[in-house]
Formats: sequence, structure tokens, C-alpha cells
Amino acid sequence: MNNDIERAQEIAKRVNQALEGTGRSVTVEDIITFNQKHNAWDDMRNHMEVQPGKPASASKNGRSSVTGETPTIVIYPNVGVNQLRLGMTHDEVEQILGKPQWVSEPFDDIPAQEDYCWNGYPNWIFRLAFREGQLTEIMICLDETREQKIPVMLCGAELSAGHPEEIVPKLLAFSDCYYSTYPQSQEKYQKYHVTPREQSLEYLFDGLGVYFTRFTDFHPNYLGTDYYDGWNPEAAEDEQQHWNMETVTLHTQQAMDYLREGFNSRDPQSN
Repeated sequence: MNNDIERAQEIAKRVNQALEGTGRSVTVEDIITFNQKHNAWDDMRNHMEVQPGKPASASKNGRSSVTGETPTIVIYPNVGVNQLRLGMTHDEVEQILGKPQWVSEPFDDIPAQEDYCWNGYPNWIFRLAFREGQLTEIMICLDETREQKIPVMLCGAELSAGHPEEIVPKLLAFSDCYYSTYPQSQEKYQKYHVTPREQSLEYLFDGLGVYFTRFTDFHPNYLGTDYYDGWNPEAAEDEQQHWNMETVTLHTQQAMDYLREGFNSRDPQSN
């Protein structure tokens, strides 16, 4: 028992170090409770350990020149992604990622967005936004990571490989999930046994500081039904190929508070 408490204290210490400056923290009791239920904090601790230094460089085929393996993108809730940290300056980001591939023009309250490649990959993976000279948004293009077979991990869930129906239940172990429902579609949901949450095009996990979007509300229950009658076969095929998460963005807490107001439904944390 003493070993379990000491281990929980060490995990809490490491997680709280990663969360320093975010206004969030965990207790030893949190660690023990989660471990007793499903060992979720074991996974979270592994994916929140902050390693110093820059990512290993990669060869042209995307393999790490150090390990020979495809590098992994790890999201640290409320903190950052790999060596990127919310609050970094442009210079600090460019020391890690180099120069951006593309920069947009700011519009009204929307800051300029900057696209970056990473570890030798040819297309943009990160879309970053800065406010008052500090990094405030880190978007990951999951379409590109799937195409280039780059794992994207958050609390033990591989975001680049899963669909909302697989990802959302895993992340509910750590945070409430906010999403948008469509009351006018309730009859359709009931007919095809699809839940409103499974139909949303965006999801917010405010306890983790992440926001997801996806391209289509396709669900496998629609296959072979009259819902697809009259659809162009190419369009139907495209829906099936793009029903997973399209992007995931790590935001500051201030942005989370603002975004939360745009959702009309919530599933509470499952612990």
C-alpha cells in the first residue's frame, strides 16, 4: 500500500509539473481514484512527461534519423505539443519548427495563422496562432498525419487513427465533452440508431484544453439504408473516408471559456 501511495505521489508531482502555469492541478487522491477504476492516469502520465530538447530530425521518408521510427506527436493537455508550449514566442517556435510554410493575413479579431511542416514531412501539420507575440493556438491537421502515418497521442488515445465514436469515450475519462446537437434531426437519429453526439461536427474537452472538428457526420448505420438513396456514389464514398476527426486544436483557457458558449450539449466526465 505504501508503494502505491508513493507511486501516486510521484505521478501527481510529474503531472502537476507539466501543468504548471495553466491554473490546473491533480491530487494524489485523483491519481488513486483513476488507477483503481481503469489505470487511465498511467497512460496520461506517460504522455505528459515533458522531455527537454528538440524533436529528432527526420529523413525525407519521414523516419527519424535517430531511431529509424516514425516520430510521434504527443499533446500535453493545457500545456503544449511535443516541445511546443502555449505562451512561446515566435523565435522560440522557429527554433523548433523552422520558418512557417504559409502565413495568412489577420482578419478582425482573428490573428494571422501560420502553417508549419515538421520533421521533414512535405505538407503542413501544425497551424499556429499568436496573440500579443505569444503562442495561443496549436492546431494539428489529422488528415495530414493520417496520410503520412504519424501517430498523434492524447491521454493514451491515438487521434490520427480513430473515429469520434472511438475517441470521445476514451477522453471522457479525463474531461467533460461539449458538442452541438441538431433537434431537427432527432427523428433521423432514432431511425438509424445514431446518438446526437455521434452526429456532431465539433467537440470540446475543456478539461484538456482541446477542440476537435470533423468534415462529415457520416455514421456506419447509414450504410445500406434509404438515407443514401440518390447520393452520388463518389460523394457517398468521400463521406465514408472522412468521418474521422479532421483537426484537433490546443487552446488557452481563455479561448476554452469563449468556445464553450457555442455548444448546446454536454456529456459529463465519466469517472
